[in-house]
Amino acid sequence: MAITVHQSPPARALAYNPQKFYASSTQVAQPNFRYKVIITDLITSDTQTYWVDADPDGFCRFDATPFTKTFFTHYLPINTYGWQKSTSIRQIRVNIGEYYGTTPTYYAGSNYDWIAWNGQEDVLDFPNFNIDNYLYDITVPNYAYLTDTINSLAFEDRSDYFYVLTKGAGDLVRLRVRTYLPSGALEGEFFIDNPHEASTTYTDKYLCIDVGIKGLTEITGALVTVNAGALPIIKSTTESYIIAEANPSGADPAFRDIKQFTIGCTPRFPVYTIHFLRKNGAFNSFHFHKRSDFTTSKQEQRYSVYPYQADGVSAYEYDRSTIMSRPLNVTSKDVLRLNTDWITPAQVDLLKELFDSPYIYLDEGSTLPYRQVTYIKNSYNLNKAWNEKLFNLQADFEVAATNYRQI
Repeated sequence: MAITVHQSPPARALAYNPQKFYASSTQVAQPNFRYKVIITDLITSDTQTYWVDADPDGFCRFDATPFTKTFFTHYLPINTYGWQKSTSIRQIRVNIGEYYGTTPTYYAGSNYDWIAWNGQEDVLDFPNFNIDNYLYDITVPNYAYLTDTINSLAFEDRSDYFYVLTKGAGDLVRLRVRTYLPSGALEGEFFIDNPHEASTTYTDKYLCIDVGIKGLTEITGALVTVNAGALPIIKSTTESYIIAEANPSGADPAFRDIKQFTIGCTPRFPVYTIHFLRKNGAFNSFHFHKRSDFTTSKQEQRYSVYPYQADGVSAYEYDRSTIMSRPLNVTSKDVLRLNTDWITPAQVDLLKELFDSPYIYLDEGSTLPYRQVTYIKNSYNLNKAWNEKLFNLQADFEVAATNYRQI
């Protein structure tokens, strides 16, 4: 009795890409031989058993993805401030055993565990999967963020999210926020400590925080250390701010800039902020602050009604107000057409992930929960600077909720 596992998922794997096992047994010639694969989600302890016949060469081929991805949701801290733990990470276990004999007997194999998070890569990119593109690990060192680092605008009462997948103790100790006046002078310096940085528990290491004006305004003062200036972090005099990681232990360098935000002036049009799920598992934020248009589409089914009515005495007729058709079903949906300002080639590439994102939310401020919307155009123009020097995006979003009328 012996099972050899030749291939298994890496220690950290994308939940929505194949998680392949390739194994062999020395007992495939035994009567009634089959591989028995037991897969377990170690958070819920839910287990599924798969019976796998040996392939023509005697090997077991097994993909854990169909089981793994059923346990995943995608975490977005809606109007929630300070460091948050994403729940979109879990540990999976597979045990490949063997079952054989005239009176078949089961022989367990060894356990293989790995950590999966809610990421995905395109088919042609996946063969070159590299965890360094995702995992923040100070021991390498490897400083990776799931959120883009493109300098952006920020708007009052709107969120901008920062996500990071860290590995062990000491990873990303704190964020530093430096605010600046229109003159370019430093206005304030603030630290937001990561309360989970010392943990080695994997469920404490997938983190996110709202670093938009909303998030930095609404965060509890007790979570902020003021190094210069005074609270609140963002003031009416603030023109821009830079978020950076700060490692007080003196890591080289002690501070590492992540992203700069310039505070958008009072816009002519309402600001509509979209948060969309990226392939790497994070929600990214983008502000549409130019002209917006709204339409409502209707779908209606009706049936005709025979109009004549008898009064039971002498008349069999109808009049002008007689109902001649009735609704079977009347529904409507709202559609928003939103426009960006001029965007850079890097932003064009980033927003390609908005085009096919399966989860998109509309942020309308701190007093309202987000509305789910869907990007409804079926193509995306991946413009490059050599084609058009100036480029903006017009996007149509349909509100997911369907409205029903009386029938």
